[in-house]
Amino acid sequence: MTAVLRKRVTPGRSKYGARKTVRDGITFDSVGEANRWGQLKLLERAGNIRGLGEPHPSFPIAINGTIVCKVEMDFAYSENGQAVVEDYKGVDTPVSRLKRKLLAAAYPHLVIRVTGAAAPKPKAPRKPRLAAGKGRAR
Repeated sequence: MTAVLRKRVTPGRSKYGARKTVRDGITFDSVGEANRWGQLKLLERAGNIRGLGEPHPSFPIAINGTIVCKVEMDFAYSENGQAVVEDYKGVDTPVSRLKRKLLAAAYPHLVIRVTGAAAPKPKAPRKPRLAAGKGRAR
């Protein structure tokens, strides 16, 4: 029989060290998520986004008319007439990536954004290569 190694998590502690936080009477899964809520409230007040609803909207995923699961995102709002859902991630896991793919397949009209520490970073532009025989002498 093979032993299964598991990361020991003490009761009341998140696997990735996130601390639940209450802001505006709403419980968030992490301090970063609560801070993002504050940023979105400011953007709504400034008129950059509209329709910021309650956090943690749930989207049912149905196959052949049968609901197989529900995907919970962190925030939903409208920006420039497009429906946007956000997923705040401190650590992006394969399960969270799968959930976003399911959501994209079931709701193709939604713009799905990942924010937080695990958000994809923009790639730096590549320098153009010099043609052979051009450039510095060696």
